[in-house]
Amino acid sequence: MNGLWQDFRQAARSLIKSPLITVIAVITLALGIGANTAIYTVLDATLLSPPPYAEPDRLVAVWGNLPNRDIDEWPASPAMVDRYGRFAEQFEGFAGGAGFVHIFQQQPGAEPQQSTSTVVTWNMLGLLGVKPLIGRDFTELDGTFSRADVPPGALPPFDTFNPPSTVILSHAFWQSRFGADPAVVGSTVYLDNLPVTIAGVLPPGFQLLLPGGGEAEPDMLEALRADVSDSPGPNVFLSVVARVRPGVSLAQAQAEMDAITVRLIGNDPIYTNAKFTNRIIPLQEDLTEDIDAIVWMLTGAVSLILLIACANVANLLLVRATSRRREIAIQLAMGCTRGRLFRYGLVEAALLSLVGGALGLALAAVALPVLIAMQPQNLPQLSAIGIDFRILGYTFGVVALVTLLAGSVPAAVSTRRDMAGQLKDRSGQQETRGSGRWRNALVVGEVALSFALLVGAGLMVRSFMDLTSRDPGFNPEHVLTFGYNLPIQSYPGPTERLAFHRAFAESLKALPGAVKVGGAGPLPLTGQNFGSRYAPDLGTFEDGSARQANYNVTYPGYFETVEASLLAGRTFTEKDQDEVRNFVVVNEALAQRAWPGQSAIGKALYIRRGDRAEHAETEVIGVVRHLNQITLDEEPLEGVYLVASYADSIGFGNGFGWTVRTGGDPRALLGQIRALLREMDPDLALQNENTLEEILRQSTVPLRFAMTLTSIFGLLALLLATVGIYGVLAYRVRQRRPELGMRLTFGALPSDIFVLVVRQGMVLVGIGLGVGLAAALIMSRALSSLLVGVNATDPLTYAGIILMFGMVALAACALPAWRATRVDPAVSLRYE
Repeated sequence: MNGLWQDFRQAARSLIKSPLITVIAVITLALGIGANTAIYTVLDATLLSPPPYAEPDRLVAVWGNLPNRDIDEWPASPAMVDRYGRFAEQFEGFAGGAGFVHIFQQQPGAEPQQSTSTVVTWNMLGLLGVKPLIGRDFTELDGTFSRADVPPGALPPFDTFNPPSTVILSHAFWQSRFGADPAVVGSTVYLDNLPVTIAGVLPPGFQLLLPGGGEAEPDMLEALRADVSDSPGPNVFLSVVARVRPGVSLAQAQAEMDAITVRLIGNDPIYTNAKFTNRIIPLQEDLTEDIDAIVWMLTGAVSLILLIACANVANLLLVRATSRRREIAIQLAMGCTRGRLFRYGLVEAALLSLVGGALGLALAAVALPVLIAMQPQNLPQLSAIGIDFRILGYTFGVVALVTLLAGSVPAAVSTRRDMAGQLKDRSGQQETRGSGRWRNALVVGEVALSFALLVGAGLMVRSFMDLTSRDPGFNPEHVLTFGYNLPIQSYPGPTERLAFHRAFAESLKALPGAVKVGGAGPLPLTGQNFGSRYAPDLGTFEDGSARQANYNVTYPGYFETVEASLLAGRTFTEKDQDEVRNFVVVNEALAQRAWPGQSAIGKALYIRRGDRAEHAETEVIGVVRHLNQITLDEEPLEGVYLVASYADSIGFGNGFGWTVRTGGDPRALLGQIRALLREMDPDLALQNENTLEEILRQSTVPLRFAMTLTSIFGLLALLLATVGIYGVLAYRVRQRRPELGMRLTFGALPSDIFVLVVRQGMVLVGIGLGVGLAAALIMSRALSSLLVGVNATDPLTYAGIILMFGMVALAACALPAWRATRVDPAVSLRYE
């Protein structure tokens, strides 16, 4: 132990005497270890750690499949969830949830504010194994439907749902709105002007991770109150979670689910013709299926960064070992064993790794808030990440690995030196053939890994450029979006709601700066969609083989406000609202599929009524280009646009958002619009204020997240490789000063010396690029699921990276080469 402690003390003194090499090595390792620690924290939170619930391995997601309608994630209706639970024996229970937005008031007459809520079946928290921090959980009574509580004038299917009566607050909402007062339990607040009781408060940090995503941290949970005996089966909106019984395998659970599905659909043509099935998958797998490719890609990228950093530090330690060759030879001559020297080499590497690891841990702690701020919406688990003991353990594991990778080669090479030759050498320039080969191999490896990483970054940049250059089907510039919710108690029927919308629209148009006004729901690229069936003929509709389309409720002026491209016919007018005509506008994808090679204008289109499975016949009056509804890279899906008054009259409801095109900054109108809404109804609040430009930007966040990080890692890899190339050539020039001096003495031109040194460096770069090209072709295929509009073997990307790498490498070679031309022959010969 004393010998090891002496090695540590001697290594520390030795490293302090070589400050340049020590600082470069520590910074290099800090970057590599810091990046690895930060990304491993993301990996651990999103993919490695199970959902934060009791016995998460028994939780599964339940999705319906409608292969004949190209749907593989079909949600469930309240009636379906209820029947799953009653018929299943291999499951402990089923629960469902869906996101909502409410007008929140702490007391009547208080300023209304928007609040987010997730409506859940009353057993959701119990199924997850989560208990409120204070208060109580929902009970079956909280989820009981009462016909007496149906709002007057409610049209089907809304006559089978009750307003919420009980909520459980999130911990953050409890703190911000109620000052963490425990006395709020049992008190009354108001949602959409109706009283609800606060049953409890959720634990801090609680996230409701439902299949398919959604708001993970809503302001509150509300108990679903639905008439499961009478609510329409096709009225699907719930994401379903189930818990299998202990000892039940996934295959056994799936078999029972298949039997239940057959029993439930019976001979219903809607489901039988669509070949409806249910599939169950582990909840963790469902939650991570959209993000695993990104996280694994980033993990692979930082692993390459670590390898490059290790190669760089190994090269630096080889330089130190070479400069200390006479000292090592003397130690061997005096009886020091090669094992002791090898251990000393590892101790030096360990010291560098420990200091670099500590600094890297600090860098990771700084980087994590940045990663959280950049996170895509489908990575909600990131909001709770941090450095804990497991992360510390991982970091020290990385430090140990770095010690072995970066320290073993220099330590081994230093113990195999020719002792006699080293003692005779007084020039300080002798290097063994083995150490030279190792240095070259390390540089080649750095170049190869850096090139492969840069190719991945280049492909992500090209994908992002392709995505952001795509036409979303609308012009997002200078368009403000927002919405409101008209409580059914105050606006019970279509007539009252239409009157309010019309008055509000006219007031909006009168605002200074408002150019055009319209509305739609849901708005494009918000990730929300409402789907239902359609068919171009009645027979196809009635036999259950109709296809699926996205439905949008619109207010006249919407297409003009967002500047959608009208391909044929016309859009809606106020007259269409007055007459409540059964007119619809369809998108290009639906028109081409329903009537290929024909004009869609004037054709009959059959759609599902909102309250039941029967059809409603409509007439197509216009065709518009596809407006992207979910993502920018989505395949054009069939779409149907209904005028608001008609949609309301057949049971689809008329909740939608407003769009206002302005002459200047859209957000400058928000204050006037809030005042206008407050004047018209003081109990209403604006919801989801945003601009179309911001909505468009948010739709690119996942790819921007991946592109930004891979680009940073790629440039970091290029920097490390450049430092490695420069270090090798600079050391070689220093070694060969006598030789270069002799060449210059006997007539060699400085340009000859320059070319000689550059050629030596570029040969290593060329070999590295060759190896890296093969590695990049293999690695880029793993990125194919993340790429948009570009192939994994895109020649333009590869050529651009090769050119960029070559230019940077040439610059790294040029400086040592220029210094070589400045060698003074007389000084070099005298030194020799």
